[in-house]
Amino acid sequence: MLYNGLDFRETSYACPEQYDVYDMDSNLVGYVRLRRSHLTAQYPSNDGDLVYKIHFDADDHNDGRFCSESERSKYLSDIAYVIRSNINGFPIRTLMD
Repeated sequence: MLYNGLDFRETSYACPEQYDVYDMDSNLVGYVRLRRSHLTAQYPSNDGDLVYKIHFDADDHNDGRFCSESERSKYLSDIAYVIRSNINGFPIRTLMD
């Protein structure tokens, strides 16, 4: 899935829902995971800086999956913006609980 010029490749098709994120040169630039109602993204990999974190209502996301394709698109687009900003040297973070 492409968002803001970044390729989100799903690495787990069960729970949690997670992705490795690559730029157009196939460089790993991020890691995304939805688990136990927490959606997080790290830059540039799963051991990098936490750049995005939000908490969902547990009843809706406790299984570690997005509720709909439109919801998935919205949040992955937001994460792509945050990762792209970090790549471009304008580090931003979205950390909400």
